[in-house]
Amino acid sequence: MGTFGALPYFLTILFQRVHAFSALQTGLGFQLPALVITDGMQLGERAATRFGTRTTLLGPGVLGNGDEVTGGGDGARGSAFALPRKEIR
Repeated sequence: MGTFGALPYFLTILFQRVHAFSALQTGLGFQLPALVITDGMQLGERAATRFGTRTTLLGPGVLGNGDEVTGGGDGARGSAFALPRKEIR
């Protein structure tokens, strides 16, 4: 809960200071992340009950690391191990 409890504060700072949102825009912009955080916490809770704490914590970590190695989550830049490309201007 420590990580997820602090997340709303940091999202508020991000929206207001970095993106220069007003209080109303921040509140509206926070709705989707708040729902996703709530759903993620509920799914994690159910997975921990069903599969056990160790499996629940290790499973997503292994999947995330595999995705990073293959470059699947790195968008247009490719793998994290790929050599940097020269930008064409």
